[in-house]
Amino acid sequence: MHNSNPILYVMINKLSKYRKIHFFKAQNSINITISYIKYCMNKQ
Repeated sequence: MHNSNPILYVMINKLSKYRKIHFFKAQNSINITISYIKYCMNKQ
């Protein structure tokens, strides 16, 4: 079924990979922010 339209399949595949990377980066930056806030609170 995928072979009938390989270009579309490749585009969807790339998009899903990009979204996974983007989600991971967003999650990572949130974790860093939380860690920084905890660090500041412990310092006080």
